[in-house]
Amino acid sequence: MKKMIILFLLLVSLLKLDSAIGQNPFRQLKMDHWNTKNGMPNDLILNVYQTKDGFIWTAGYTGLARFDGVNFTSFNSRTVPLMKTDNVESLLYETNDTTLWIPTPNSGLLSFKNGVFKAYLTDSASLYIVGKTGKEELLLQIGRRAQRFLLFNTHTKAFKNITNSQELELIKSGLIINYDRIKDQSGNTWVLFNNKLNRYKDGKLNELTAKEGFLPGRDYFETYVDSKNRVWLVSTKGLLLWN
Repeated sequence: MKKMIILFLLLVSLLKLDSAIGQNPFRQLKMDHWNTKNGMPNDLILNVYQTKDGFIWTAGYTGLARFDGVNFTSFNSRTVPLMKTDNVESLLYETNDTTLWIPTPNSGLLSFKNGVFKAYLTDSASLYIVGKTGKEELLLQIGRRAQRFLLFNTHTKAFKNITNSQELELIKSGLIINYDRIKDQSGNTWVLFNNKLNRYKDGKLNELTAKEGFLPGRDYFETYVDSKNRVWLVSTKGLLLWN
């Protein structure tokens, strides 16, 4: 009986500890901070990506930086001849062969492997990764405003232009994993496409309008569904919550 009481008290203590940690999970974590004062090339970072070898890459208006946990190595127009400017706004992506793909505003699509940069699609301006296929084809958006799209095969280096309607059909069918495509707890798939928010369910795609609270006339970048099943959108003019 005494052993059962001790075991019961031990379980209660563990539950209390778990509850306390659950209320503030960050209390158990140690946070380190880097900026230009301790080696980071720039304080403004647009995107972060960790490659399979453990390096952390950052992208921004001063180019790329690779962080090994101690030191930063910069890659920009002064150190990489293929980079015409320093600006790198797009998301990055690493294929299974450990090639890192870097879309740029005016240097085409760059690849990095074994310390060597290569350039593709150099005639295309303002490239952004917006999705990928299971065959490791990259869905690239050309231009921020006047949008065109193409599929780039990272293995053969071949590409083909696709229309907006073709891209939307590929996203709906699930053949393309789109970074602006997210599923909520009610079974809705939310697709941010051409700065328009679409809800896809049971084979039907419906575009949200201003009557439903969607605000046009701004650039949208990210979608997120929180634990309360609310949809958040990040835009150039702040956050939009659709509930």
